[in-house]
Amino acid sequence: MVSIISISGLTVDLGNQRILEGVDLDIDAGEWVNIIGPNGAGKTTMLRSLLGTVEHTGTIELDGTRPTKPIERARRLAYVPQSSVIPGGMLVGDYVLLGRTPHR
Repeated sequence: MVSIISISGLTVDLGNQRILEGVDLDIDAGEWVNIIGPNGAGKTTMLRSLLGTVEHTGTIELDGTRPTKPIERARRLAYVPQSSVIPGGMLVGDYVLLGRTPHR
């Protein structure tokens, strides 16, 4: 079975500081996963690496492929931040439909 998310050897340096080193994680379809740890442990940095918004080394595969372009990544991942800014007057249904944009 191919993992829907597979991270291998993920390492992230921000400035002169190593934030993550050698992280491995496989998540199968239907699996529930919690990422827990103290402040500054690298949880958010790992998510940002998965989203492609932070430089990293190692491999990240989504559905068995290594997306190299933002559109490829967007077709496989959706992300709603904890404190998202929804434009005034926008209906929740319309906001949810924005997730379909990469599939047009």
